[in-house]
Amino acid sequence: MCTHTEYAEILRGGEERRDASDNIKGFLYQDLLAIELIMNSNNEDKIYVEWVEDILVENSSQLSIYQVKHYPKSQLDFQDIYDNMFYQFLKFRLYGTEDKRFITCGFYYADSVKKYNKTNTQNKIKENDLKTIDKLKIRKELEKCSDMKERKNLLFEKVAGKSLLDEFEFSTVEKEKIENLRDTLKNSLYSLSETSIKNDDSIQRLKNDDIKDLLMALAVQYVQNSYYKNSEEYAQRIMTKEDFNNHINRIFEDDVQKNTEIIISLVMGYIDNAFEEVFHEIEELKNAAVYKEIYLSTKDYLNSILKCKRRRFRFLNSLSTDGDKELNWDRYQENNFNERDKFIEHRGVIKSVTKNAWKILYDIDCSNYGFNIKESEESFFFNFENYEESKKVIIFSSLVGEQDGDIKKIVPRLAKMKERPDKWYMRGELRSYYKYSLDVNKIRDIDLGIGHSILYEENNFFKIECMDCVKYGSEKMEIKDQDLKNCLFKRDCTIKGDRVCT
Repeated sequence: MCTHTEYAEILRGGEERRDASDNIKGFLYQDLLAIELIMNSNNEDKIYVEWVEDILVENSSQLSIYQVKHYPKSQLDFQDIYDNMFYQFLKFRLYGTEDKRFITCGFYYADSVKKYNKTNTQNKIKENDLKTIDKLKIRKELEKCSDMKERKNLLFEKVAGKSLLDEFEFSTVEKEKIENLRDTLKNSLYSLSETSIKNDDSIQRLKNDDIKDLLMALAVQYVQNSYYKNSEEYAQRIMTKEDFNNHINRIFEDDVQKNTEIIISLVMGYIDNAFEEVFHEIEELKNAAVYKEIYLSTKDYLNSILKCKRRRFRFLNSLSTDGDKELNWDRYQENNFNERDKFIEHRGVIKSVTKNAWKILYDIDCSNYGFNIKESEESFFFNFENYEESKKVIIFSSLVGEQDGDIKKIVPRLAKMKERPDKWYMRGELRSYYKYSLDVNKIRDIDLGIGHSILYEENNFFKIECMDCVKYGSEKMEIKDQDLKNCLFKRDCTIKGDRVCT
């Protein structure tokens, strides 16, 4: 029987230390293109993400590596990409033989492109004969290199040659912009699952757009699960078409976990969409890296808590603007209560609250979403431990013009909690102290008052913070809000006067 060497594990050597900063801006795009490659792969293909390069695909006869670039607002220069890919080819030839074809490709979407020049690369390399070089010695030298630049210089000097450059295969493929690619993949996933959808009554009750969002979320989850934990066990990083299809088909399985799987996947999709919106506003790589960590930790945290029905209720109870009749634990447990539809109703709310929370975490240099969250019997609170006057905080998504109606619904529901939030972060104009026993029909009858600190200690009082100090929205997500300790996290804001409604 003929056996073939698998090079994915061999070529990983040294790449675990490679600088990932250039990958930050394209990693969402990378995940989508990985999904496309998986869907179009052969049964024997093994796919890896963030392994040797952005994406690697290997089978018995071929090894393909891809760099992914998404530069919608700037020019993409392919020279460095070409040089890096040639380095990977040299590494392959240093460790391997000619038993597999080795091809490289640059997937990209960019405002403009500067093409690579093969001659520029040829001028950087020394002339070597692959048959006569001391491969074992060079491999040992390569293992001692500390970074990509050092490794590349070594192989350009001691392995490269014109014949190898002529043999090197590299191509560039322009892809759709990220929004269009996501839509294309949604439609492809829907077509792939159409028969299963038609045979599943519970899935059929969803709108087509919700089904597509659900399938997309499952696909992204499958890819990110392969690399999020940064395992160096290459077997744990392998993705295949068969495993991918099995992962997608989980939502069509008839078991008690089905509803839970669907809800988790829907929420993961909302988080993906929120992050895509935020990412469009980020220019600096270091800021993009922070938001990426916050985003991935958010998915990790929510994936753990949403497996339990009681905790799913607490999650919704912590951000919903529903009234007590629409959302309470007794009703949530009823057989006729459609939990899945309730999460679909809260799509916009979940995205808005999440993005506001991310901005605060970015401002306070915290990349772990769950670190500042505490769980009570009825809800989750943000508990900013380093700020004594910002414990038991709930973030709402209300906008100016909606607040009156929202507060009239929220107050009676939260008033029934055994442990009530002390602060509401809610963008808008109703910034003040309020009583949980407030006549909600008099929400606008606000008088100036004093003694706020005394009132605030009472369990019956809560404060709405307007969040004006937290810059948010277009071109504001990477602006650091430096003075939060004197406004958002302060009991009595020093930026604006406080009001009391009794």
